[in-house]
Amino acid sequence: MSKIVLDLNPSRCVCCYACVVACLDQHYNIEESGPPLRRAVRIESKEGKISCVSVGCMHCADAPCMTACPTGAIYRDEETGLVQVQSSRCVGCRKCRRVCPFGAPQFTEEKKMVKCDGCLERVRHGLLPVCVQTCPSGALSVREEDGLERTERVRRLLAGEEL
Repeated sequence: MSKIVLDLNPSRCVCCYACVVACLDQHYNIEESGPPLRRAVRIESKEGKISCVSVGCMHCADAPCMTACPTGAIYRDEETGLVQVQSSRCVGCRKCRRVCPFGAPQFTEEKKMVKCDGCLERVRHGLLPVCVQTCPSGALSVREEDGLERTERVRRLLAGEEL
């Protein structure tokens, strides 16, 4: 299986929130809840131009969260390349959150980090992550680790450098 990363084409995102709802449905049930693992963000430029960005863990090829984690709780799944977290090893220092350009790491009431797992079990069974499958505009996709042009564009959008 190829090592994959999530990709977002910001010019196609329409902020419909379908990816957010699908993710919540996939990871939580009626009796259980937790922090959102994906969110849709509307960004407005000084000129009034609005861009929409679906934000969650992008499973970056260079994953700064992995380097920042002092306990090794964040690791890359060898089979898929998806960045994972072993919450039981998390000490709640939030260093991962500080270095993530997407704000993907979220924290539970127990101060343990959780984040998008890329729908690891779905991917292992040949299925797409639920956010990608659900996206009606085709803004979200998976690709093999290669150039990071779009991931860099999303980082610039979130930093307010490009619209």
